[in-house]
Amino acid sequence: MPFHLVAQEAEQRGFDILFTGEHSHIPVGAKVWSGGDVSPIYRHVLDPFAAIASAATMTSRIKLGTAICLLALHDPIRLAKLVATVDWISQGRFVFGIGYGYIEREMTNHGIEHNARKDILRDKLRAMQQLWTDEVVTYRGPYASFLDVEQYPKPFKRTRPPILLGAKLRGETIRDMIELCDGWLPTAMMGGEHLAEDIARFKLEWIEAGRDVNSVEITVLHTGKTGAERREENWGASQVTEKIVNAYDRAGVTTLCVPLPPKGSREVYLRNLDEYVNVFKKQLRA
Repeated sequence: MPFHLVAQEAEQRGFDILFTGEHSHIPVGAKVWSGGDVSPIYRHVLDPFAAIASAATMTSRIKLGTAICLLALHDPIRLAKLVATVDWISQGRFVFGIGYGYIEREMTNHGIEHNARKDILRDKLRAMQQLWTDEVVTYRGPYASFLDVEQYPKPFKRTRPPILLGAKLRGETIRDMIELCDGWLPTAMMGGEHLAEDIARFKLEWIEAGRDVNSVEITVLHTGKTGAERREENWGASQVTEKIVNAYDRAGVTTLCVPLPPKGSREVYLRNLDEYVNVFKKQLRA
C-alpha cells in the first residue's frame, strides 16, 4: 500500500505521526554491528523525502517524519534544502529523525569512513542549522565547508523542524542531543530493559544543560529488543497491548511509534491500523 495512502488512513483514525526510514541500498551479505545479518525489511524502504512529500500533499494534520535519516551520507547543502522543502510542503508537520548509521558497508559505498560517521553527522548538522537560520552562510568544518551561501526556503514557522536522534544512550549521544537536537528516538532495543532509568538520566542531564525538560521529546519505536528479533516479521515487535502502552507511559515516553509491515495489501495495512485503534482508544484524537 503506498505510503501516502497509509498516511491518509492513519490520519483518519486519529494517529499523530507516521515515520518512514532510510537506506540508500543494502550491500549483499552486509552485517550489522552485532555481527548478524541485516533485516530483509530494510530492502523495501522507500526514499523518505519523496514518500513524505507525497503524503504531505494528501493529509492535513498528521505529522510525518524520518526514523531515521542517515545524515552522514548526504551532502549538507542538498539535505538542508530537502528538509526545508518537505517542511514547507507539510506546513510545518515534518519531524527530522536522524541517526549515525550502523551498516558499515553502506557507509563505505558512499565514501564515508564508518568510524568517522558520528563526527561527520555533527559537522554536517551544524552546517545545516546555519543554512536554516542565517541569510548568508559561510561554514568551515572538517566535513562541510562553503562560502557565502544563500538558501531558501527556510523551515516553516521556526528555525528548524524538531530534530530527534536515534541512538543508544551514551555520554556522547546525550551531548549531541543536548547541543543539536530536541529529543531522543530510540528503538525498543536501544532502550532495552532499563528504559525508564535511561529516560530519567537523559532528562536530568537535559535540565543540567539548561534545556527545557517540558519540551523534550522521547519517541520510542516499538520493535524487538534483540538483533535477531528485529530481523523477524514486522521488526519482531511484540503484540501491542494496553499493558505495554501503560508501561511505556510510566517510563516517560512521550510518543510511542508502533510498526506497520514494510509492504503488503491495503487489507493488511488497514487491519493493522484498526487493531492499533482498539489498543489506543484513550490516546487517539477524536
